[in-house]
Amino acid sequence: NEVRKKKQGTVKIRLKMEVDNPRAYLLASLKIPPQVYVNTKSPKNFHCLRHTVQGCYDTSEYSLQTTLMLFREILQQKRVIYYVKGFVSDCLFWRAKSKFSIRVPWFFKSSREITNTTEEVSNSENSWIQQYTVKRDIYFPLHPFINFLVGIIVVEHPHLFPSVSFFSMGWLLITTRDFKTEYPNPWWRCSSFIDYLLLLILGKTGTLCPEEINVNENADEAKARDEYWEKLIEREEKNALRIRMEIAEEQRELEKDLLEARGDAEDISTKVTNLSMDPFFLVKPYLYPIQQSLIQICNAIRFARNILLWEESHYSFFIALALFSLAAVFLLLPWIFIFRWSARILVWGLLGPWMHYLDPKLKEEKEDDEALMSEGRTKRKMERDATLFQARVQNENARKYRDFKMYFFGKFLVRVPIFRVDRYLDLPLPSSSATPIEQKQISIGELAIEEAKSDYQVGQQLIGAMIPKIREVPKTLAPIGQPARHKSLIKVGGLGAGIGDDSAMIAYIKIGSMAMVSALVSYFVVPLTVRAITLISSSCQVWKEL
Repeated sequence: NEVRKKKQGTVKIRLKMEVDNPRAYLLASLKIPPQVYVNTKSPKNFHCLRHTVQGCYDTSEYSLQTTLMLFREILQQKRVIYYVKGFVSDCLFWRAKSKFSIRVPWFFKSSREITNTTEEVSNSENSWIQQYTVKRDIYFPLHPFINFLVGIIVVEHPHLFPSVSFFSMGWLLITTRDFKTEYPNPWWRCSSFIDYLLLLILGKTGTLCPEEINVNENADEAKARDEYWEKLIEREEKNALRIRMEIAEEQRELEKDLLEARGDAEDISTKVTNLSMDPFFLVKPYLYPIQQSLIQICNAIRFARNILLWEESHYSFFIALALFSLAAVFLLLPWIFIFRWSARILVWGLLGPWMHYLDPKLKEEKEDDEALMSEGRTKRKMERDATLFQARVQNENARKYRDFKMYFFGKFLVRVPIFRVDRYLDLPLPSSSATPIEQKQISIGELAIEEAKSDYQVGQQLIGAMIPKIREVPKTLAPIGQPARHKSLIKVGGLGAGIGDDSAMIAYIKIGSMAMVSALVSYFVVPLTVRAITLISSSCQVWKEL
């Protein structure tokens, strides 16, 4: 904290983010990223790179300061309690915090908007919906309503508790994402669950277009929100500290009074003063394993925080999708039938008098314990040898990979984390800005020539098992057998226009998804609809008879 509080100035950089295939980029998060090591030749660059990756403290070396820092980081996680208390209060008292935008007819416009109606109508670029309607923001207590509805379902139908549990965990991720979206700072926003779902199923990227962020956009609102939470947390922590100090003072006074009252009645032996000794030297064998365990705990907490706050939005989306899918699957399972027959099989199978006849067979098997133990020892030895063999092979491959990287790129290596486990969330300053890149449409020939100018640089990734070598740079961005990769950039009416960027596999996935959705609708929705229509018609007939 002390290092981050010191202002070291600002650095202005320009970044260009280009994602060729958003769906492939989304699906890539389902695989564990490969381990990355960056090499450098000079010690100066190595120390700079290591400081960039690991920070000020080297957690791989024993340090009491590092151990205390990790302890403090774990204790600081209690700040989440204040946010949870705020959310629980909003849900308990039905505070309208969810914002929705709707368009209403033009006669709901204010006086200022009515004066501009003529100009809007004359502007041909606006659609008729924008010309004759006005956008209004309404606030609705969505989360209290969902909690109330879920509570009613669980109370009235307890067998739906497994499905509701998974749905609640998925909705928790949606809630944290909404909290992040409502934050004034535009640099802290991310795409919604629906946007990712449409991208995964239909490949639509219209809602994932880059957002334009102006300089100092919502800077005052974001600063006011930060100051509000900081003051709230500071006030709560001061109150908690004051209460702890009062309790500690009362406890010290009690111990002092007890000591004066008892005196030396408990221990009247002679006291011997110990020799002075450096305590850190003695506790290192005990504290260093604790330090390594604290590192793993802190990394797990940071990763969970990034998932809950949608900092790793791709992982958060797939976890939420898996939870909602499990909720839907568990909703269709007949839990009452499963619980009843499971209990019947357990009771009738294991608690009946026929278990008496299994007792002699179990005694006969116990007589052959020595043979079973010998067989078990042989099996465990084989498994141990196989594990040791795999470990030796992995060690040899790692050493060979390291030696080849040192030969090609330099003798200093730094390991880059494959997941975001930073202690602090860094955001651009309010003076930053973002602008979408507008790509003009060109002919297929120009696009093929443009993509042939591959600007990929040779990286430090090696391929090959026996003799690793540097991965070659592709000469063009176009896939094999196709003239261009970004066929959506082809000029309208030109050769190859309207084909799209999807591959044959993606097309098969789309067709399969449509067939699956059709089957689900035919199997579940149609019978329910027919049953509902039949019930309504029978009710109407009974009403006529009455």
